[in-house]
Amino acid sequence: MLIAKPLPFDVSNADYRAGGGGVLLFGWAVVESSGAASATFDVIDGVDAATGTVLVPISLTMGQSTRDFLGAAPIHVQTGITIGNVVGAVRGALFVTPLAEVPDEWLAVVTAGRT
Repeated sequence: MLIAKPLPFDVSNADYRAGGGGVLLFGWAVVESSGAASATFDVIDGVDAATGTVLVPISLTMGQSTRDFLGAAPIHVQTGITIGNVVGAVRGALFVTPLAEVPDEWLAVVTAGRT
C-alpha cells in the first residue's frame, strides 16, 4: 500500500523548491491565501521554473481553494517539485510518495511509456 505524504508550501510572488528527487504526485489542496486578490502558479517537475516542465497549472480567484486527488493515476515527477511562476499568494500541500517507497511492479505501471 502506498501512503501519500503532505509536502506543505506557503508562497507569495516567488518560486519555491518544494522537494528534490523523484516522487509520485497524487494530488493537492491549495488556497489563495491573501484573501484580497487572485493567484496563479504552476506545479513544475524541475529544479526551477525556468528549466522545469509544467505539470499542473492552477489559477485561483480571491479566497478560492481547490483540491484534487489523482487516485490510481498519479503524475510521475522525475527531478523534484517546484512551485513556480507564482503570481499572488498561495498556501497548501502537495500529496506525494517518494519513488524510493514505491514497489517496482507498481512503479513500472505508473511510468510505462514515460521518459
